[in-house]
Amino acid sequence: MPWRTPEEQPAWLSASIARLGTPVASFDEYRQRLQSLPFLGPWWNAYLDRYLEHDIERLPDGSVRSRVYREGVLEEGRRAEEACPAEQWERVQAPTLVLRAGAGMFAPDDQLLSREAARELVAHIPRAQLVEFPMLNHYTIIFGTEPGPAQAIRAFLGGAEGSQPRL
Repeated sequence: MPWRTPEEQPAWLSASIARLGTPVASFDEYRQRLQSLPFLGPWWNAYLDRYLEHDIERLPDGSVRSRVYREGVLEEGRRAEEACPAEQWERVQAPTLVLRAGAGMFAPDDQLLSREAARELVAHIPRAQLVEFPMLNHYTIIFGTEPGPAQAIRAFLGGAEGSQPRL
């Protein structure tokens, strides 16, 4: 990551982490808040609705909150350098597919994984392959808004189109 402290991370990431564990009055309000975000709303689909149903915890008072444990995310961020990820890359033995979302969240250059970082990662992992999706962002790359990511995964796994289960 190009930042070292929470204060240096992109505003969208800080906002995403801040919402974790924060109760919202109802599921409908929770959904509406997320659907109003410019990096989610235009790509909203039935899969996102299904994802949200599983992402939330319903509280006794009728409010909801994300099931993701905020403190765990914050600790992982604080301690990321302890894992020394760059030192681990060359030890990876399995073929590796890196899907990179190239669209920014609020600005063109606020991706979670920069182009340079993705290329460095792939250069150091034996048998790694990078596939970029310039029109997708950190969220939309996994929500089935375009067929490209699933096709790339199928191709990487060696399955012919249509012979593998739908991703």
